[in-house]
Amino acid sequence: MRARSTLLFAVYLLLVTVLPAAAAEQPDMDDAAAHGAMTHGSSGPMPTRPGQSIFGTVTEIVGILEASPDTDWPRVNIPALRKHLIDMNEVALNANAETTRIHSGVRIKVTGSGRTLEAIHRMLAMHARTMDGRFGWHVGTKPLENGNLLTVTSADPAQVAKIQGLGFMGIMVYGTHHGRHHLAIARGDMPY
Repeated sequence: MRARSTLLFAVYLLLVTVLPAAAAEQPDMDDAAAHGAMTHGSSGPMPTRPGQSIFGTVTEIVGILEASPDTDWPRVNIPALRKHLIDMNEVALNANAETTRIHSGVRIKVTGSGRTLEAIHRMLAMHARTMDGRFGWHVGTKPLENGNLLTVTSADPAQVAKIQGLGFMGIMVYGTHHGRHHLAIARGDMPY
């Protein structure tokens, strides 16, 4: 136990004496220069993920736009994509979802306030339009004072079981439409 305490004390001394002194010897850089120094001249493997999902999605979309000779840059609308991704985050993290199983699927009361309520109204209406009719599902929404009522049903018992098992977030992410949708918003092909 004494050896472990001695080791921890030595690490502490290193952190409070040596590292600040080494940092003080570094030339002063503004934030942009420091960021540039971190991203250039490194050898070895570099991280490929930007560390936050919205940054990751926007990074990927900008890369796709940059690589395409058909990108119409005056129409590109990355701020709209950012707004949509923030709405996705609001709904995923801050909305309340009360699910009721019904014979043919689910009825989900999705509620929130402030920024989350605005995101619920935008996201659920758009998602219902996108998903209605796909996979044999009927998807509809009804505005509520503090949210939306999302109803997802099917005549196929296997799809009913899937709908009920997926629940709110599973239904919101189901299908492969999100990437195409994000790219369409960013290209300016779909208003948001």
